[in-house]
Amino acid sequence: MASTGVNVLRWGALAFGVFYGFSHQSAINSRDRSAHAQHEYERKEKLIQQARDEWQRK
Repeated sequence: MASTGVNVLRWGALAFGVFYGFSHQSAINSRDRSAHAQHEYERKEKLIQQARDEWQRK
């Protein structure tokens, strides 16, 4: 049987790993959402510019 100190280290490492994984995944998702929003904004901006160009040609 492992000593109490070893068990505390194991559980501490597990808790730290879970916390780190959760925070890292959250950061990745946030970055992806931000990139998607920026891409969507640029796409809409391009469509608006195309509509303005078409309107000025008429």
